[in-house]
Amino acid sequence: GALEAIPYLGSFHASDVVLNFFGTLPANNSRHIMGTLIAFVNNLDPNKHNMSDVPAWPQYESTSRSTILWSEAGAEIVADDLTRRGDHVPE
Repeated sequence: GALEAIPYLGSFHASDVVLNFFGTLPANNSRHIMGTLIAFVNNLDPNKHNMSDVPAWPQYESTSRSTILWSEAGAEIVADDLTRRGDHVPE
């Protein structure tokens, strides 16, 4: 994907804004991400979006560290190991 080709950047705060709102993601990905954001704003629950092809976004807990990873290929639930180890901070 576009940002995946730049490993130094990875995923950073507000990187989703450009991808979602300026048409650089495939339409389906953009619909999924914006749908979960709108569901969260309206219901305080990102899973109330009526899209069966989006995995349930888990509530973040320090024990499981599960989060949703959005990519051009789709969405998947992964362990947020990078934040715990501090790998998100460039050397």
